[in-house]
Amino acid sequence: MSAYNYNSNHKVVTAFIILAGITLFHFLRKEEIESDKNYENGQIKFNGTKQNEINHGLWTWYFPNGSKMIEGKFDHGKREGIWKQFYANGQIQMTSTYHENHLEGILTTFDTLGLPLKSFEYRMDTIYKELTIE
Repeated sequence: MSAYNYNSNHKVVTAFIILAGITLFHFLRKEEIESDKNYENGQIKFNGTKQNEINHGLWTWYFPNGSKMIEGKFDHGKREGIWKQFYANGQIQMTSTYHENHLEGILTTFDTLGLPLKSFEYRMDTIYKELTIE
């Protein structure tokens, strides 16, 4: 006689164990993610919205001092539009343009005073040409 016969309950028990494991992992991971939302000083690290568990809409990441670090929009998990990166003092460090999660358009870097340093035109994540700063 086989250890697994047609009328045994092993499939039900196995399914229950797997389901319990998945549920436990989900709740433990959710708690871990929630605790990762803040720095030790209580300042929030990031905020944004999700749709079907995928980043969608405006997202913002912050430095421990509370100033913005990065800001940009997602369209169903893909970066879209103008994204901005900042220095810890709040001054803009870089702007870049995304389309369907690819650098597509102008990327400009700035010094700590907000003056433009370099500017490039990107096509499908590749520098197409360097632009003149005026």
